[in-house]
Amino acid sequence: MSYTLKEICKKCDEPTKSVHPAKFSPDDKYLRYRIAEK
Repeated sequence: MSYTLKEICKKCDEPTKSVHPAKFSPDDKYLRYRIAEK
């Protein structure tokens, strides 16, 4: 595994993903659906 800031991985030519989780908001109206999905 390699880390990059590019949008496409040089090794496998796949789109890269963000390593940071989504920001938490107590006002998130879809929070219970995300928790239930886990």
